[in-house]
Amino acid sequence: MRSNEEFPEAEIEVYPLDLSDLASVRTCAEAYLASGKPLDILINNAAVMMCPLGKTNDGFEMQLGTNHFGHFLLTNLLLDKIKSSGTPEKPSRIVVVSSLGHRRGDIDFDDLHFETRPYTPLASYGQSKTANILFAQELDRQLCDEAKANGDAGPRVLVNSLHPGSIKTRLQRHMSDELVESLGGDKIFSKTVSEGAATTLVAAASAKVTQGGMYLSDGAPADVSPWATGEDKGKRLWEVSLKAVGL
Repeated sequence: MRSNEEFPEAEIEVYPLDLSDLASVRTCAEAYLASGKPLDILINNAAVMMCPLGKTNDGFEMQLGTNHFGHFLLTNLLLDKIKSSGTPEKPSRIVVVSSLGHRRGDIDFDDLHFETRPYTPLASYGQSKTANILFAQELDRQLCDEAKANGDAGPRVLVNSLHPGSIKTRLQRHMSDELVESLGGDKIFSKTVSEGAATTLVAAASAKVTQGGMYLSDGAPADVSPWATGEDKGKRLWEVSLKAVGL
């Protein structure tokens, strides 16, 4: 691994995780908690993008199931550990990697899994990335309310979402040439992998990030689509998600 080459003192442990399978998510969380180690930073990064219509092992539409429900369950199972690892003076961090693609799809609460509406990979991806932003906003709101109720100076965890930028990786393997051209061609993939990781690192570790509930792009706060914000909508998604993953 590259990090071992650059930082030979680093210790890397790998925990198997399939975000499209809630049983795998639970097994991974249980294994990490059993280690007894703190958890200062959780980066919800893994995703699928614009794949054909499919279902997860739990019957969810593949993109929403993997990109949102899997991360939602993992985060909640690890949340107590993350909170105990931070302090109001030095909060832990939760980073939810969304995308500018959230502008391509609102959440259809009446048909989350495209059972009645026509399926399009782009709309499905947009829905899942909108869910990422709302999830981060709602979790941050809850943590801030908890801190106030406890009389703390601030939350023990900061939660932010972000757009990493467009990077040419295997994530786009399902995108047709026609779709790429309709979005602007290969020039849309304007960042290297290192450049694409930069905003994630800002959200995860920068001292300049002193609050949660933000959506970042190019390392700075950015606006989201009107449908990707709002306390009532965030609460609704939270309740739907709790039921979906069995919490």
